Amino acid sequence: MEKKYFGYIRVSTAKQGEKGVSLQEQKGAIQQYAQRYGLTIAEWFEERESAAKRGRPVFTQMIKELRRGKVRGLIIHKIDRSARNLKDWSDLGELIDAGIDVHFANESLDLNTRGGRLSADIQAVVASDYIRNLREETKKGFYGASSKAFIPFPRRLATWIVARLERKNWIHNALRLLLDSSRCMERGNIHSIVSWMRAMPAVSAIGMAGTSRSQV
Repeated sequence: MEKKYFGYIRVSTAKQGEKGVSLQEQKGAIQQYAQRYGLTIAEWFEERESAAKRGRPVFTQMIKELRRGKVRGLIIHKIDRSARNLKDWSDLGELIDAGIDVHFANESLDLNTRGGRLSADIQAVVASDYIRNLREETKKGFYGASSKAFIPFPRRLATWIVARLERKNWIHNALRLLLDSSRCMERGNIHSIVSWMRAMPAVSAIGMAGTSRSQV
């Protein structure tokens, strides 16, 4: 009987998918792994979205297909490509418990053994903690910089920005705002800064465009 598997590859942003080589590298590693063990990739699932929070559409659809028993299992490049939050990792664990084969091309783990599952669980926790730490460091950077006047807007506005960005899971845009804020250094007042931020597509997308002066 032919051993048919899904292949899942992921990068965190559309830009990485367009200009980077990570997707191709992941796909190549999975293909080599499948060939080595006599497995067939029946379908590829490609995603360009962060795994920090639950709700990736491609990943969710793939999990549904696996639960329906369309193929024997799944091959992913590395654990952190599959999940950076413990809820998604729990879904994969349920599949393994149900008899679905889950393989990681870059990890020497036997997920059918207690030791292999424990090692995989530890790596999944580390991947999740990486995102948690990134969020905390981003917050500290914003709050610390605003309190020391290293960015040209008050702490209250910095706090508002971080809250909005985290709600939409756009930590990278928070970093971009921090780095690019030097453009406003010579403008001298809060309203010119807000006008600059409204003009940025990334900020408009999270609701800044509709913010009045009284809300800042």
